[in-house]
Amino acid sequence: MYNRTDYKIGGVMVLFKPNWDITNKAVISLSAQVDQLCIIDNTPDIDNSSSFKDIENIHYIPLKENRGIAAAQNIGIDYLKEQMFNFIVFSDQDSIAPQELVYKLFSEFFILKNSNCNIGILGPTPVNRATGTPYENKKKYIRNLRIGNNDYIESQSIISSFSFIPILLFDKIGYYKEDLFIDFVENEWCFRLTHLTGLSAYISRQLLIQHELGKSRFLLGKQINISTPFRLYFQIRNYLWLRRLNYVPKEWKTQVWNKMILKLIYYPIIPSKRLNYIKSIINGIKDGLKYKL
Repeated sequence: MYNRTDYKIGGVMVLFKPNWDITNKAVISLSAQVDQLCIIDNTPDIDNSSSFKDIENIHYIPLKENRGIAAAQNIGIDYLKEQMFNFIVFSDQDSIAPQELVYKLFSEFFILKNSNCNIGILGPTPVNRATGTPYENKKKYIRNLRIGNNDYIESQSIISSFSFIPILLFDKIGYYKEDLFIDFVENEWCFRLTHLTGLSAYISRQLLIQHELGKSRFLLGKQINISTPFRLYFQIRNYLWLRRLNYVPKEWKTQVWNKMILKLIYYPIIPSKRLNYIKSIINGIKDGLKYKL
């Protein structure tokens, strides 16, 4: 039997120009469930230390520049390693942790581990905040399994929000790749995890979190997220870089490629910001084909 009090669990939350009405709730909900919450702020030229002075178990690090999600998360990992933490729960600025989520992630992690599953990382099921339906990506699923009364999915990768990870794994396989900056960061790390250790990402079907992957629409029967020109550049560049790696699953490459083609067709015909989208597409392809990060 594993006792929660025998382990130190830390949280890492990255901020970037947050909506404080939501972010305050996200901070309060997660800080109440972890031993310490490390907040890394990517907002340029801002120090929000005063916003967290009343919460004792928060360690706030203002970067005062946008260094990207991966770099900020790595700073949080380093801090919690120095403090001798055992597990990390990652979160974002607009996701509110349901009550006892961290304890349940801890418990179910060891349920899977004790059932001889090759678990490296565990996450909850993200539910569309607007529709209340789970986000499903069956092409990433490896298998479904049931242990006792609990249902799980073994997956090629999971989203970063409320992912639960033993901190020693970052010593074994390395940190998040900072050159990716923002898009596909958690995908690459999960693929590397499986490639180097044989461990997999798992999703708990009974642990649900409300999440918003961004605005989306259906094009030719496929759902694609609507991105800004800034994000589109990284999506194209990073995808072209990742598709060359032998440890990235072929199914993932194909699935993202199909969506990327739709984006390349759709974005240049959007009346607003058309030129910005076209520039992002050209620069993303150019840097991606040059293997330039």
